[in-house]
Amino acid sequence: MEDLIDVWTPLHHRIISHRIGDGTVTTQRTVSWDNKHIIGFCMLCRTLKIKVNNPVRSDLYGTMKTTIPNYLYKSFANIFDKDYEKLKSNRAYLLDSTSQLPDDFKFQTILSVITDDGSCSSWLLVVFEDMDKTVVKKVQALWESLFPKTSSINFHFTKKGKKVYHLYANRDGIVRLYKKLEETLEEYGPFAGLWWKEEALLRIYLKAVSQRGRMLEERRRMKDVRANALMNLVKEQGYATLKDIQKEFNLSRDRAVLLVYDLRRSKKLKLVGHTYHAKYVLVKQ
Repeated sequence: MEDLIDVWTPLHHRIISHRIGDGTVTTQRTVSWDNKHIIGFCMLCRTLKIKVNNPVRSDLYGTMKTTIPNYLYKSFANIFDKDYEKLKSNRAYLLDSTSQLPDDFKFQTILSVITDDGSCSSWLLVVFEDMDKTVVKKVQALWESLFPKTSSINFHFTKKGKKVYHLYANRDGIVRLYKKLEETLEEYGPFAGLWWKEEALLRIYLKAVSQRGRMLEERRRMKDVRANALMNLVKEQGYATLKDIQKEFNLSRDRAVLLVYDLRRSKKLKLVGHTYHAKYVLVKQ
């Protein structure tokens, strides 16, 4: 058994935070971490002189598996007076415990969830996605404590009809994340970042700071404002017709259809009736 750690750093916290994304608790009460890109994790552990099991292939798609040592969770529990078993088994508890720490610790947890379950594609940054709404909201609270008013939560349905919640960062959030990442890499070294996702983040950062990026962000903001206003209109009236929407927002028929398209796709609104008598109503959640 390894000795407990006396000094807890943001990089130690990064390692145990991977429980939130791609980590699972095994029947042996250890935390397994599964990911296709495991080199950054292993190099960070080596830098901190933390011994982990040699990665093994866990499926046919190239996913690798290793174990986050239990003594790290015991060390954190001992230093900060936390429940050792709950730190491993309860992601919300680990996030609540993290929220009480300084910003550099919080930031490493944010980087862990982006690395595991986030996405840096096209113009968007998905910070985290999960079917557990409570966990997603706690990740958002952590994000907002670092980058206030830069995130939103939406949800989509899988092909099997299961609801998945997505935490998005807006343009300002992307810019602030990237600048904080640069400071972190300078202070803590190359394994304190986003590992294989850093190039993808750089691409969307460069788009975010461009003139087109600012224009697209404003367009997205207006779309969100109209969508929220439409939801409120439907709640007040009980329904809204396409003519109501055109009149309320001064839109052509085509643009009114586009406005309700995303709300129908995310199953917030549904269409009842046909032709001139068709109405948009709320979907009961």
